[in-house]
Amino acid sequence: MAGRIGLATKNFSGRYFIHNSKWFDSLVQQPTVRTTSLNYCLPRYLSVSRQDGRPKKPATHFLLYYKSVQDVLDKKIPDRKMITDKVKIASQMYKELSPEEKEALEEKSQKLLMEYKEKLEKWQGTLSPEEMDIIRTEKKEKREKKAKRKITKLQRDNAKPKQSSSAFLLYSIDQLKRVNLQSMSSMEKLEAVRKNMSDCSKKWKDLPSGEKEVYSKKAAEERELYELEMQQWELNMIEQGKKNLIRKKTLADHQREEKKAAKEAEPKKEKAKKETESGKKMPSKKEKTKEVGQKDVKK
Repeated sequence: MAGRIGLATKNFSGRYFIHNSKWFDSLVQQPTVRTTSLNYCLPRYLSVSRQDGRPKKPATHFLLYYKSVQDVLDKKIPDRKMITDKVKIASQMYKELSPEEKEALEEKSQKLLMEYKEKLEKWQGTLSPEEMDIIRTEKKEKREKKAKRKITKLQRDNAKPKQSSSAFLLYSIDQLKRVNLQSMSSMEKLEAVRKNMSDCSKKWKDLPSGEKEVYSKKAAEERELYELEMQQWELNMIEQGKKNLIRKKTLADHQREEKKAAKEAEPKKEKAKKETESGKKMPSKKEKTKEVGQKDVKK
């Protein structure tokens, strides 16, 4: 079985996957390596052959309604690319449905969900422990990616400062300003930006050190300003109770300071507690010295 596996290609994200197509080799434009075992590939791609029999997730109650009115929406908005507008119209139409109609859609959705769970359980029963581990890993990765996207969105919504540019990026932006992008279409602009980055990477290597120094100095100034803005932004996030949006290092430093402050406050709390229990304030060092001085005078 292992000897019959074709080639494993490394894609742009650094993952390996199995294929047997020469056309795909030319498309990816990366060297291929012979494999004699599935161990050379990431687990994600081992389960591809077993995904065929996996039951598909059922539609939600809203999606069931959207499918029922899709023909009407297609007539109103023929452009297939304007899916967002269609969904907005469908959402407004769904809100205007009667409670009975909404309840019927929800019941149908629940019924489909129960059928899906039964089919999924049967399908999972045909898998080996190794394949089940792969599925769990994939689910975990999806959850982590989703959580990361959510954090990124929250950071953007809370006006997180933009990352400073590198010296090379500042150079490539300056070079791109020479290109007339206004007269180009979207695809032409994209191609022009790609070509500019490719040309700049070659030119940057041969750029005189004096010119590089200008961009390096500017990048260092931007980085310094970015760090100051980030520190202020992170302090604001901590004050607002949004610690999950700040950097891990900043959070660790903040937690360390909190623990230190709590530790220093413990003796003071104990002292205050004793004073409360005794019903009178414990004399301070100054007061004790004063009392001793008064006694000496009396004597």
